[in-house]
Amino acid sequence: MSHVMALVIDNLILQQAGETLQVGLTDDDRVELAASAETGYEVRAVPSPGVQVEELLQLLNAIVLSDELVIDAASTSSWADVGHFFAPLNFAQILAAKPFSEVRSEWLPLRKYAEEALCFSPKLSADFAQFRANWKPGVNDPVLSTLMWGTAATIARSQYLKTPYLSHPTRSRLIDRSRLAPHRENAQEIVQRFVTTERVKLFDRVTAGQKTRATTLSLPPLGLEVIAECSDRSQLIHTAIQIREKYRHLREWIGEYQRALEASPAEAANKMATHEAAANDIERLFTGSWWSKLSINFGMGLTDLLPSVPVAAIIQRALPGSIRSAVSKLIQRPWEEATLERLFVLLGTDSPKLRTHALRHLQGA
Repeated sequence: MSHVMALVIDNLILQQAGETLQVGLTDDDRVELAASAETGYEVRAVPSPGVQVEELLQLLNAIVLSDELVIDAASTSSWADVGHFFAPLNFAQILAAKPFSEVRSEWLPLRKYAEEALCFSPKLSADFAQFRANWKPGVNDPVLSTLMWGTAATIARSQYLKTPYLSHPTRSRLIDRSRLAPHRENAQEIVQRFVTTERVKLFDRVTAGQKTRATTLSLPPLGLEVIAECSDRSQLIHTAIQIREKYRHLREWIGEYQRALEASPAEAANKMATHEAAANDIERLFTGSWWSKLSINFGMGLTDLLPSVPVAAIIQRALPGSIRSAVSKLIQRPWEEATLERLFVLLGTDSPKLRTHALRHLQGA
């Protein structure tokens, strides 16, 4: 019996991805929180184009690999102006709006825990505590309200539903700096990172170790496949829905993987160990085993704080035959930059400045 692969996602993803679909890449900045040796944390301005590409590809990838995307019903008004782009998701019953406000008392304690865990420096903790103490309705701080409070609230809702959380890229980087980082992965993220890691290794082998800027990109390959099949950006969401059937077995397997993760570390290990080696299809291309060098940890949940389980020895036997074939094809997809250029065309971006901002961000520069 397959396990439904649901993800709680930020309404912020739909809001900003919808705006990108409507107007293309924009010449402005987003704010993010970064560590600072002097003050403990700093607010950093990040050019929007790279984040826009991230969030759009993230959404397309999630549409293909998730059975259900759970959103907060009370916040859907934030993307009402661009809601027509997501009408196909509603029609296909992929978007599921939940009335979290009706059960606020159930997840509020989890939010309070997440708020403290997100504070990666004493000064951030102090500033956020002061913000909460002085907050009044209608006050919307892009950092302490949208980033800190918004992230903590969605983490809490995902934990209340016992459903993995797919965070907006900016919020994801905040989580990565926090105490929640070692415990945040879900099955989809593990498979995604696995594919990305092996694509870089494959590219390095093919090019005999000659480094290019492409080796630093790590974009969701399913999002890239959607882009490759579109001639207009208005087709992106609809196309992502269309190719879901192609990856149905992979989506079902990820759901089963998630169920095993949620059950217990032992069950996850036992389940994964019963499958055929995932490496066989790729290892034929090269001499020697290079998948065995993988080092991946996964946790059981954001607030459970259970010990993470090393799966480096398990991942080679993680994927059954039909799924192994799908993952192998994803690993061997043409490299990202050509498709990324196609996305720039779809988004109507002929500005070298905006393209440069996007590439630098995606390369981690």
